This record gives sequence, structure tokens and C-alpha cells, in this order.
Amino acid sequence: MREVLFSGRWGTISPKSVEAQAAIAEFMERKHGLCLHSANAALEALLRSLDIGYGDEVVVASYGNAMDSMAVSCIGAKPVFCDIDYDRCTISVESVKESITEKTKAVIVNSYAGDCGDLDELSRICKDNNMYLIENVGDEIVINKQPTATVMDIGAKSSLNTGVAGALVTAIDDVYNAFYAYHNCGRSPFATDNLKVQDFVGGNMRIAEWQSSLVAFNIEKYEYKTEETERLAKELENESFKVMRVFHDRALFVYNGSNIDDYVTLLNKKGIKADKRFTAMHKEPFFKSDYFKKLTGSNGINDVDLPGVEKALSSFLWVYFD
Repeated sequence: MREVLFSGRWGTISPKSVEAQAAIAEFMERKHGLCLHSANAALEALLRSLDIGYGDEVVVASYGNAMDSMAVSCIGAKPVFCDIDYDRCTISVESVKESITEKTKAVIVNSYAGDCGDLDELSRICKDNNMYLIENVGDEIVINKQPTATVMDIGAKSSLNTGVAGALVTAIDDVYNAFYAYHNCGRSPFATDNLKVQDFVGGNMRIAEWQSSLVAFNIEKYEYKTEETERLAKELENESFKVMRVFHDRALFVYNGSNIDDYVTLLNKKGIKADKRFTAMHKEPFFKSDYFKKLTGSNGINDVDLPGVEKALSSFLWVYFD
């Protein structure tokens, strides 16, 4: 941070952001990396750079936070909610198959529980249907090479904590070039005149040097933070409360008791920070609103039966060790 302060170069695109992007690409084993001011901006920019927009559909899992469905909605596309594979806490392949229509342009898989599911099968499905496979690893590090591109959160609660920021990695040159232009006011990475806008529309989604300077430091600390959380999580296990997955600052437990809300309250009273973290996005009233219908040119989201999501809401519990 001192180096950035005294360099006098606080904006981008400058040395620290270039270094951070190279470090993330290397760590995630991809050819290209790019950092933006937020993960939501990264996902929205990716969708736009893939020419997905008004009237299109994107398949997303209902269990999770609002990022996937909000980014899809913001570009005028309709999120189509599908079920999860409960045992892996990730998108259900069978539910994805049932959700595909002639309007479907992409599938977003997320790894909120550290598991992106059967990516080989999902890649085949997307290839057969001429769709993109997009991976959202949230604020964790999950290394997979099948998706078109991977979006990650490197913000305050991330394993690569930079305050507020997001990143994208991809091995595909055309995807990177379009994404770069969209995040840099429409200017391609090959532009010789930085004031000209040529083939793309875009905005200023660039990351600042302050956040960029923290990326490499946090990559070095990643394994230690995860190991310490795993040790603490094991101390909380009992017959009805089993660890499913451990992350850098939290753990996912499966609760087999009678009332998960009462158990959350009990843990909180003991000074243990815990909650159910996610909701069923397909039940959110926004997706039936007139605003959503106008935004996406759709009739809103229909009621769907997603048993895996319902089971997750009654048994998945997150404990935080930050």
C-alpha cells in the first residue's frame, strides 16, 4: 500500500492491477485474468461481452445469493431458476436439462459450497445446445478449466480480500478481449489511441491500484486461512451437526435436528456466528413484479417445485470464523 501511495499512480490501468491480474490467472491456471471494481460488475460485464441481453434466458440455481440472478436481470435477460443437487450443494444437471429453451444462452454454475458439480456433463450440454458455461466461484478459490469463463469475488469476505473488487479468468482470447473492452469504456486491449472507442460499448469498471496491491499477498495466505478454519469447524461437529465443506473463513454444516432456526439462535447466543446464508431466489417477489417483466420482456417467473432447494433451506447452516 505504501508503494502505491508514493507511486502517485492510484488509478488504473497501472502496474499493480497488471500484476494482480497476472497473479490471479496463474493461480487459477488460466491464460487471462482481469480485475474489476466488484464481482457483480464482472459477471454483468461478462454476460454483455458474450452478447447476452434482452429477451435471452440464462439458467441459474435458485439456492444462492442474488448476484447471479440480479446480473442476468440487469442486462435484460431472464434468469431461469433450477434445482440443486442436495448432496453436492450445487446446480442439478437434470434440472438444467429441463430448464433449457430456444432462448437459453448460458448456464451459470456456482460453487458456494466449493463444488461446481459435474462440469464435464454441463460442458457437453452447453456445447450441444450452443450455450456458454459460466462459473461463479463466489469468494472462494475453485480451479476448473471447463467453463467459458470464471467470475470470482475478491472483496471484503473473500479468500483474496481486497476490500471491494471482482475478477474474471478465461483461457479464450475472444472472450477476454471483449470483456476487457467492456470494462475499459469500450477500448480494446490492442488500442493504440486510448481515447478512441471502436468495436465495443462499455463503461469504467476498472479496479484501483489500492485493491490490486493486496491480491498477491492474500494468495500467499490462502492455504493457511483454510487450514485454520478446518480445525475450528471440527471442534463444533456432533451427531446432528456435520461438516460438509470448509472454506477460508467459514464452514457449511448439515443440520439433522428438528428446527434449524432454533439451532441458529442457540449458536448465536453462545457467541458462534451462524446463519442459513441463502434463500430460494425463485420465491423472491421481484421476479413477479411489473418492473422485472418490463426489464426482461418476459411474463415473470413461474412457480416451480425445487425439492433440493427446499431441503437445503431446512438443513444447510453456515458458521463463520472470521
